[in-house]
Amino acid sequence: MSTTAVVDGHCLHRSQETIQVKRALMETTGKRVLQLDHSKFDRRAVHELAPLNEFDVVVVDLGTPKPVRDELRAAGVALEVAEG
Repeated sequence: MSTTAVVDGHCLHRSQETIQVKRALMETTGKRVLQLDHSKFDRRAVHELAPLNEFDVVVVDLGTPKPVRDELRAAGVALEVAEG
């Protein structure tokens, strides 16, 4: 799964309809995986999907600043960094 923006440890989207679909997917899946690149931390959106710690794994790219990665881990987010 992806998201439009991440603000204060929460996934956000611009569309309420997208939120409804993604919440339904989150309720029915066996494992919740979120993939982000560093640009998502600089964006804003209106509708909240979920806190990052509701995902089993959050995968970010190497462009995500180390302080951001450290902050997410300290908040209990199961974070992995894609190496390529």
